[in-house]
Amino acid sequence: MKMKTEQMIRRQARAAMKGNMSKLIAAMGFVALTFLTIEYIKYFVLHLTGNIDFQSGEAFDSRSVLYLGIISAYVVIVLFLSPLLNGFLKSAANTAQKKKCESTDLFYYFKGAGRFFKTVLYNLLLGMLYFAVSGALNLSGYMDVFFHSWYNQAPAWNVDSFLVVLAGVVTAFIRILVFMIFVHYPLMAKALNDDIGIKDGVFSMLAFSVKNFRHIFKLAFSFIGWFALCFFVVPAIYVIPYFSVASLTSAKWLFALDKRGGEK
Repeated sequence: MKMKTEQMIRRQARAAMKGNMSKLIAAMGFVALTFLTIEYIKYFVLHLTGNIDFQSGEAFDSRSVLYLGIISAYVVIVLFLSPLLNGFLKSAANTAQKKKCESTDLFYYFKGAGRFFKTVLYNLLLGMLYFAVSGALNLSGYMDVFFHSWYNQAPAWNVDSFLVVLAGVVTAFIRILVFMIFVHYPLMAKALNDDIGIKDGVFSMLAFSVKNFRHIFKLAFSFIGWFALCFFVVPAIYVIPYFSVASLTSAKWLFALDKRGGEK
């Protein structure tokens, strides 16, 4: 029986991960711990300054200068730490390409001011593009604005609450699709080839992303069982590196077929 493309990619990813799994898990754990720490610090500072209800997480005055200043500082810190995410993907890319990654791959994009600021700008533009498109397609947001009282009613199992939940599910699905189309392949290209320019990686990549959307969608769908296991949290330690290496394995071949700047 002929093996499906997604099965072949997963098999290649598992083979490449042998001997590299502990490094990939350590890199992923460091990235997750770093951003979780920053997130908790943000909430702690907001609570300490009396800007949010610590239990609900809601802001008392989201337009206050202090609140906006803390949120702005948080965004800047996250942006300047974002090359850690690129570093994790670099580890996965080296695993997919060379079947070998190093613990230092995580800090690859912090080596040299030029490389660092280029990566920060790359991530900033991708983030702006993602939030602009996903924001414009935010069904839940529109319902909250135009039907605020109905949308924020006390929860009850009826048709209205079902529609609210459905709107949330549809919005989440749209955000995933937007990520796949506008962010996924640019991040893969950056990890596979650091020489790719911002113009080629962020803007010119859109046509390639649309053309090859079905490949990442089918690959992600083939992981649906693995993603379901992440509900129990612990399996994510294995699933995230596995899916990352599989995604980069797929992107490696697609970039090679397209003659685009995915590989050096």
